[in-house]
Amino acid sequence: MSKGRISSSRPKPATWDLFYERSGRRLYGWAKKVGTGVQDFDYSGEMNLTLAKLALEYSEVDNPVGWVLRVFTNQLKDHIRKNERTVSTVPLLRMNGEGEYYVKEPSRPDHEDEVLVFRGFVEMLTQLTPEHQEVLLLTYAGLKPAQIARMSGETSGAVRIRLNRARAQCRIRTQEMG
Repeated sequence: MSKGRISSSRPKPATWDLFYERSGRRLYGWAKKVGTGVQDFDYSGEMNLTLAKLALEYSEVDNPVGWVLRVFTNQLKDHIRKNERTVSTVPLLRMNGEGEYYVKEPSRPDHEDEVLVFRGFVEMLTQLTPEHQEVLLLTYAGLKPAQIARMSGETSGAVRIRLNRARAQCRIRTQEMG
């Protein structure tokens, strides 16, 4: 076995302490490698929790390295799922009981100009195809093309092309509107 590589092909050490002595440093190194860069994810703390759970169940686990890798990976995936940006509602745009969109009236008089601009945007948006509307609204809500691609099952390249085409249509419609 090469140095630093995590392998579960060795026989299970007889005690938890011996397992930790043999594999602990490599497991923390692996956790650092896969957990670095994930926003607000404490890979060291999560590995501590995973190893603490394993210590309690060590006698019942046949493959402790595989168990740790699986549990830690699931914790990382759960963290990513919970912290992905969710699509927020578009400000001022509401849906009535019949499923039609309308622009909410401003609550303060100093917002009237913004509402007029937004009404123009909504009017322009309704002239676009549903695919272009979708990608623009999701982008407006703060999602990146890669996130939209995961949601829609497309490649991020296809989403970027659709977004560029939607923006081009918006420019044309804006010029037509004056």
